[in-house]
Amino acid sequence: MMMVGPCVYEVMGQDYSALGFLRLRSDGGGPLLSIALQALLAVWVLIAFGFVALLKYIDFTLSASAALTVSTVFVRRRREPSATRPYDTWGYPVTPALFVLFSCWMIVRSVWRRPWLALLGAITIAVGLLAYVAVKRIGLSTRSSKIEGTGL
Repeated sequence: MMMVGPCVYEVMGQDYSALGFLRLRSDGGGPLLSIALQALLAVWVLIAFGFVALLKYIDFTLSASAALTVSTVFVRRRREPSATRPYDTWGYPVTPALFVLFSCWMIVRSVWRRPWLALLGAITIAVGLLAYVAVKRIGLSTRSSKIEGTGL
């Protein structure tokens, strides 16, 4: 996630002018400020809550994010049944449904075992969603909402 997270931040910086600083790259090509942000967030949680708490926090937030992301496969196929697909989802609808079910099981398990960390993860996701809605509403998007050639 230390490698993937900064790439997500970089794309957010490309899509939204308010987050444009996140797309800045170093001479070697890496998203420098995005990597620094990811590292600072990880170190802050590590210092504030400890290593085990960091892992449990990540467990909840990644499971929730992954479940929401994969669930969009069903939404998109229902809304745009004739859209061009860059790739087929193997075993659709069983494989994404199983993934979402297992992710939900991991979320419930996280809430059961560490409710306060799950709450912190839920708050993090809620703040992210609120920030996304705010950025969309005030028109800070720098790109079209459609990804070229995919209908997204």
